[in-house]
Amino acid sequence: MLADQHGLGMEFMVLEKAEFGILDWLKKFSGTKRKLAVTQAMLQMLKGIYDMHREGLLHRDLKPDNMGILSVAQPFVVLFDLGMTRMYTNEDGECRVPRTICPFRGTPEWSSGWASKCREQNRFDDLIAWMYVACELYDPSSIVAQPLPWTYRQSDRVLAYLKTVYCPAQILLRRAPRQFYEINAYLMTANRNITPKYKFLADKVMEAIDELQILINREEKRGSRESAKSKKSKRAAMKSSQLSEGTMSEDIGSIESEEIRK
Repeated sequence: MLADQHGLGMEFMVLEKAEFGILDWLKKFSGTKRKLAVTQAMLQMLKGIYDMHREGLLHRDLKPDNMGILSVAQPFVVLFDLGMTRMYTNEDGECRVPRTICPFRGTPEWSSGWASKCREQNRFDDLIAWMYVACELYDPSSIVAQPLPWTYRQSDRVLAYLKTVYCPAQILLRRAPRQFYEINAYLMTANRNITPKYKFLADKVMEAIDELQILINREEKRGSRESAKSKKSKRAAMKSSQLSEGTMSEDIGSIESEEIRK
């Protein structure tokens, strides 16, 4: 608590500074390694969301701009910009009764369809926003033209439709690992009034990480084999060129000796 210029109390919160934004950090990776880095970041982000929910807090504004990497030495995902957080529990730790009318809080691009209708948000809305963030980060383009299916769409009706269970998963999740199809199905059809299955979500993300790691190992083995083959072919080419040079010098020597005899 500090005092402002009028001598009144001024509350503030101290947060750790993130060295990199998540998008800047992902520029270091490409191909399957980038996909693995995104998946690992999403697992850490999920842990951060779980920690907030455990304390009775909703973030309500999850997006790539509100997450970063702590440092190179400690590449942990940090969630910040808690200006729209809200307690969803009461003093007894029980879920508060939802309000019938409430203003929209968040960023329309990444908010859930439920939140876009100005309805009371709960833990599932944070998790749906988490999934939408993942869908955007899996796009490897340096400048993403249309990260999500509803980006740049002006029709509220189309927007409302695409943020429901009827949104074509093959469009929304076209770059995400296959496990996100199950995650999407769960988040869009689960009972919103019960505790989300965080372990199910974490297990699916871990499964994706394991598959991507196996794929990277195969790519590295294939690359090492190809480099070994290229080195072997270079050695063979050098050897054949040396042999041909030796044969040529012998032929020249024999021709010169014959001319001397003549």
